Amino acid sequence: MKYKIISLKQLNELTLFVTEPVKKVEQLELFLIESCYIDTQKAIKSSELFAAYKLWCDGENMYCLSQTEFGTLLFKNGLKRDHRNNGNYWIGLALKTAGVTEEI
Repeated sequence: MKYKIISLKQLNELTLFVTEPVKKVEQLELFLIESCYIDTQKAIKSSELFAAYKLWCDGENMYCLSQTEFGTLLFKNGLKRDHRNNGNYWIGLALKTAGVTEEI
């Protein structure tokens, strides 16, 4: 077995490459694919969706976006938000696991 000697600078560069966080949009897409599904007849409370996202980030050992960043990226990716008497909801989205969703 051969070993290659690398410099401290190369080691630091490798460490930065390995630990660099996944890009924000890619991370959001991963969460949506793994944890949510599209259903035009559903709506989920913004706070419930963000709480599920935070748990997902913890489980995946990923950096967690702020609630503002999270909402902004959802909106920029075409999701619609609705303000109701009991809070803000994302329309057409539901969690794959049991969560608080409402019929529209």
